[in-house]
Amino acid sequence: MREAKGGKTVKVKYTATSKTKVSIQSKESYEKLELTINTVDQNKRTGGQVVGDMAAYLGTMIRKVQVTYRNTNSLTLPGFAPQAGFMGQQRFNDLYAPGFDFAFGAFGDDFVEKAKNNGWLSSDTTVVQPATRSKTSDFDAKLTLEPLPGLKIQLNSKRYEAQSSSIIYSYDQLQENMTGSFNITQIAIGTAFHKLGSADENFASETFQRFLDNRDIMADRVQEQYEGLTYPKTGFIPVELRGKPYNSKYGSVASNTADVLIPAFIAGRSRKDAEQAARALLSDLGLSERLEHKPSQLSGGEQQRVAIARALINNPAVLFADEPSGNLDSKTKDELHRLFFDLRDKYGQTIVIVTHDPDLAKMCDRSLYMVDGVFV
Repeated sequence: MREAKGGKTVKVKYTATSKTKVSIQSKESYEKLELTINTVDQNKRTGGQVVGDMAAYLGTMIRKVQVTYRNTNSLTLPGFAPQAGFMGQQRFNDLYAPGFDFAFGAFGDDFVEKAKNNGWLSSDTTVVQPATRSKTSDFDAKLTLEPLPGLKIQLNSKRYEAQSSSIIYSYDQLQENMTGSFNITQIAIGTAFHKLGSADENFASETFQRFLDNRDIMADRVQEQYEGLTYPKTGFIPVELRGKPYNSKYGSVASNTADVLIPAFIAGRSRKDAEQAARALLSDLGLSERLEHKPSQLSGGEQQRVAIARALINNPAVLFADEPSGNLDSKTKDELHRLFFDLRDKYGQTIVIVTHDPDLAKMCDRSLYMVDGVFV
């Protein structure tokens, strides 16, 4: 506030008496004062307030959140000598067996080897049943959003991993056979609107080309994991390589191995696309009713058809079949032979067949005969 004549700034005290009135007081008396009022827009939001508003809005969209995680470990160990006592323990060879880590489910993957080294396992050669170990982890998340009244969106995420192994410990060297599976959900919005190739273009597409390109990238990554390692001193390893540093010239990571193809496939193609292509191909092969069956539930001919579908899924230029009907009965063999030529006619597929069956050879468009490793 300023004095009207001299322009002197005057300090005053003010009190809001109501929403529209303000009481102003000063220590001195003045004949005339000039009052300037600057108003503030109450609707104007600061950056922090805007962020808070957006967070509150997003928070009101969330209707339900559910997260579950399960982890299980199990170990069956035939021939375990110590007897269970307090907390499952017994003093055996100056150690508590099987150990308190085992009692609380925190045992490591090397427990069988640890038990053998500590003398906890029977040396009776009649114990031929292997030790079995299994481990599963399951993470499941579900989120329900309602951005507009009545419009609900449910997002699901799942990651499942299972490992199992059987270990024969009666030899000096543990003999272990490992199996497992891994499943994970994937949202492939980036490839949802990509154009698919046509038959005239050999079904070439940007997504499949990226999958092919990713093979080399993934192969290099897997190859790097072996650098600096040494070959095992025991097992099915050539004597001249045992205990020596890894050398890629004796065997490197191929771009078509499972540990390369699986991550390359995930990076280049969504699971939904893969399932659609697989279902269409299996339907053409007469297996549409067997999609959920396990290999042990399929006949020999059906297993061969699944193998053919696996070979055709990525549209190869040439399909190689080595004695495809060697272990089949005559009826199933004839059906499989006709299937090859149906594929040739429907897909324009080139097929190279190695066979000792003269009837199958006569059905082919061209036959080459080999005697003692030489074409005649």
